[in-house]
Amino acid sequence: EMLPRTFVFVGVVIVFGAHSTLCQTTSTKEEMVYFGAGCFWHVQHALALAEGKILGRSPQEYTAVAGYAGSKAVGRDGKVCYHNIAGDSDYGQLGYSEAVGLQIPSDKISEFAKPFFNLLVDGERADPQDRGPEYRSIIGLPGGMSSPDFPAFQAEAAARGMTLARGAGGDPDTLGRRTVYVYDSDAFPLHQGEVFHQFHDDMSERYGAAYNALRGGAVRRGALVPTGCPRDGPPPP
Repeated sequence: EMLPRTFVFVGVVIVFGAHSTLCQTTSTKEEMVYFGAGCFWHVQHALALAEGKILGRSPQEYTAVAGYAGSKAVGRDGKVCYHNIAGDSDYGQLGYSEAVGLQIPSDKISEFAKPFFNLLVDGERADPQDRGPEYRSIIGLPGGMSSPDFPAFQAEAAARGMTLARGAGGDPDTLGRRTVYVYDSDAFPLHQGEVFHQFHDDMSERYGAAYNALRGGAVRRGALVPTGCPRDGPPPP
């Protein structure tokens, strides 16, 4: 019998059945996957739009959540936090990369290969000014390279002259290497980032008030939870 799958929000562990997250009205199961390609602000926006296009989800149904992945270490009280003056559970010091998690029907995961690689510019992240392991390019799939969906991502990478490497946790930056680390999302779960970071404008682009307001809606329906991190801030209206 297979063990239950877990998806970790900072301070909260939500347990799902094996090979399943949310059960829909059909028999299609959903899986938690994640992607990272530089700052998670623009990655969340792009992948939320991909949810709408590929899965027909409305903005109120988006599951995209900005967070941290690619390590197993945790800080005080199990937290993983953005950089802060107190140095409390700093995600960079703990070996994490910024990433965005999605709950995707198992038969649709491979369709997110192209939207992910489209985030990269000639094999590199679109914001090379952000340097360091915190911004490395990553993919998280249940089972990692053993996932039945891995070949779709491998084919997309090969078509662009890129390499997929097995992530070991706390891996170095990928900038200038045309490489993406692949993690087993069961062994290296995503930790939800601070509420402040969710549905946030990018440094160079504004996405509009309606997009920003999705943060408050996600909090109210319980899709986002307080992390207890120093920079989490008050709940949005």
